[in-house]
Amino acid sequence: MRSAGACPQGQLDAGGAEVSANVKVDDGSFNHLSIGVRDLAEFSCREGDLERGPAGPTAEQGRVAHQRLQDEQTDLVSEVALKRTVEVDGMQVTLAGRIDLVDESAHRLIEIKSTLVPVQRLTSSREALDRAQLRLYAWLWMGQKIGQDEPRCPELELRYVNLRDNSITPVVVDADRDSVTALAIEALHVRVTFEKSMQRRRNALCNSARDMQFPHGGLRAGQRTLAAATYRSLRDGKSLVVEAPTGSGKSLGTLFPAIKALGESHISRIVWLTAKRSGRDAACSALSDLAVEGLKSDALVLRARRASCPCERGRVQEMEPVDGHQVQAVCEWTLGYYERLRKVRQLLADGDALLLDAECIDRLAREYRLCPHALSMDLLPWMPIVVCDYNHVFDPMAAHPVLIEPKEARAVLVDEAHNLPKRARAMRSVSFSSVSYRLAAQETRREWPALSRAFESTARVLSSQATSMQTTSVQATSSQRGEKPIDTVRVEWDRDGHQVGIRDSVPTKLTRSLQRLIDVLSNPPGELNDATSVFASLSNTLALLVLDAHRLLLIDTQWTTAQRCVVKTHGVGRQQDNWVEVICLDARDAIERTLATTHASVLMSATLSPLSYFRDLFGFGPETPCLSVGSPFKPSQCLCQLIDWIPVTWAQRDKSLPALVELVGRTTAAKEGHYLVFLPSFAFLEAAYRAFADAFPERECWQQPRGADPQALEALLDRLERGGQSVGFVITGGSLGEGIDYRGDRLIGAIVIGVGLPPPDIELDLEIAHHRQQGRDGYDIACRYPGFVRVLQSAGRVVRTEQDRGVVVLVDSRLNDGFYQELLPQNWAITQPGSADKAASGLSTFWQQRPSGERLSTSDNASAKKTHTPA
Repeated sequence: MRSAGACPQGQLDAGGAEVSANVKVDDGSFNHLSIGVRDLAEFSCREGDLERGPAGPTAEQGRVAHQRLQDEQTDLVSEVALKRTVEVDGMQVTLAGRIDLVDESAHRLIEIKSTLVPVQRLTSSREALDRAQLRLYAWLWMGQKIGQDEPRCPELELRYVNLRDNSITPVVVDADRDSVTALAIEALHVRVTFEKSMQRRRNALCNSARDMQFPHGGLRAGQRTLAAATYRSLRDGKSLVVEAPTGSGKSLGTLFPAIKALGESHISRIVWLTAKRSGRDAACSALSDLAVEGLKSDALVLRARRASCPCERGRVQEMEPVDGHQVQAVCEWTLGYYERLRKVRQLLADGDALLLDAECIDRLAREYRLCPHALSMDLLPWMPIVVCDYNHVFDPMAAHPVLIEPKEARAVLVDEAHNLPKRARAMRSVSFSSVSYRLAAQETRREWPALSRAFESTARVLSSQATSMQTTSVQATSSQRGEKPIDTVRVEWDRDGHQVGIRDSVPTKLTRSLQRLIDVLSNPPGELNDATSVFASLSNTLALLVLDAHRLLLIDTQWTTAQRCVVKTHGVGRQQDNWVEVICLDARDAIERTLATTHASVLMSATLSPLSYFRDLFGFGPETPCLSVGSPFKPSQCLCQLIDWIPVTWAQRDKSLPALVELVGRTTAAKEGHYLVFLPSFAFLEAAYRAFADAFPERECWQQPRGADPQALEALLDRLERGGQSVGFVITGGSLGEGIDYRGDRLIGAIVIGVGLPPPDIELDLEIAHHRQQGRDGYDIACRYPGFVRVLQSAGRVVRTEQDRGVVVLVDSRLNDGFYQELLPQNWAITQPGSADKAASGLSTFWQQRPSGERLSTSDNASAKKTHTPA
């Protein structure tokens, strides 16, 4: 492996330009690689430290800046296309690009770069990349002059356009003929060496995908239907919506045909999207099973920065010592990052296929002293299979360009897709608190007075919005002309009688204040000028506030009629806190636009009833096919009781609590084991828990706490791994009611109280009203459908394998309504005992039955967990 910048001994071509002994003019008989100048510079020439520099301009801002400067330079030639084709180590390579400006008379090449900060604030890595790119243009320029006596290197100039103040700073780049040629030759060698390795890996993938057999003895009936439909969708470039119950093998049933399509070149990449860790684990398990069957394919699991980096924003959190020395305040894994990256990238390309999950990435990061998050991002473009969270594709702030590239034949498989609409809405929502910004002003007052004043100014703007809603109630007028509404507010009252301001646009004063805040960050005081990154100097709390500012400004540029700005006030007097919340009421258009950039997409979940409702929620038309896969479980595996004599509506909960506690007591007494009671709110949960604990002091019971972190919830779940009996009181649709696989004896019963309706609030009222304005049933879309999905998800925790047996008790008379009856799974054998005695009798009869395939006893559970269960 040659080091960056090194030049092998070479020879001269006919025009006098120095080339490597292995680089010659193309004769058209070799494998071909086309690459752009910028891409080659990024891949082969980047050097220095990994730096989180200031935010750069958008592509549109850069385009406007380029156009303005090119229009002003009428004496120069703009957008000059350059191209050169050579042979490198047996591969034909075409390097091409467009230089922004050419001064023919002065023999000068000029490249325009737009920034949002002064030149002195640019990171050294960014400057080195810009210089390398310009030198590669010089090599192309000299290549087009072959045939002259001796093409000489042109003069090189970078012109940085600061979009904040419209200033232009010219920077002369030193270069000569030999150094430019050496740089280009070495860069091409690095890229070609890697490309050859990747070609071998692609061939291995295609060959192994062709010969790969389905694991575990073959496809089951429902799984075969799912796999066939998935393959056709990916082959034909279509979308597909699939409802496949728990245990139907969705992970293998979609990944297996997707990899077959990948091996046959119908698609170029598989992106598995998941909302929860369980979905990520299911995909990794399926990929491991397919590797056992001979699949040779790399796969990468992406994590959020906070989950993957041992240090954040330049501050070391928890890092292992390096060479026996503790890592200092600036993470050593970021120093000289790009040189080590090239080595590791080539080593991986020359090795065996890998599942680059969290454990593997962390091991590589420790071994080669590389930032794990940055390593994942830099390996991503070369990965044929990527497993990641929704936000890597759907979040306008976090989407990775590789995963939304419209020209790529990418297949997106969305797991647990019932979560996607809500998550997509959250990605286009953000809230601001005046108290938070005042605290930020206090934190920065001494070290950065200008930033402190910017935070304080934003806090005043937030407070002024609450004041204005007390005196203003004006409807928007410009929206009728198809324009963005002017700053208007209408006053409504929430269900607690508090005033709430509703706007159809973001207040202009707020956007201006946040833009000023970001501008201040671009001009730090002298003592911070030498910092690796201004962003790195901020505390976690301040950094999150700045990210929120960026998110709101981005949302404002993409504003739709499905968004509202809500102004609220909490507290009184000195304790008053004013909030401005931007909320997205409907994200179907955003989902549809994102999925339209893919070659094909498959959206699947165990709870997508009715399919037509979710198809519309994903932004698909009626022509998009839907598939419902039958359950692999027998109705006799689960007893489902519908209890309709205990009223559990909000107004009747207090009166019905004794009967509800008795029902829980008799249900859990029918068989020893672990049970979960799902309730619609924390207030109801806490009341039911206290009443049950008082009524049955001999029973072990526990409750899900408010705001519990993942570690605390994991500790609660550990109780289910032990034998005996316990009753847990948890939230319907909460973190313990979705995405957790309670296999074996971890859970033998679920008692679901209510129909999962969300609590009433002003945002819910706005959502209902929005859908009604669009001609839809707002109450069903905003309340009943998503509520019942929570119920089904909770009930679906019980029977997870073909060996499981359990009981599901649904408590709500509203389930007798035709709306809910149509949504109940067809494979459920639902009984309706008319009294507590009949319910207890039915439970006793169920548990006394011993059908084939009954769940193993607790004593046999250890061996049961060792057996394989389809993904």
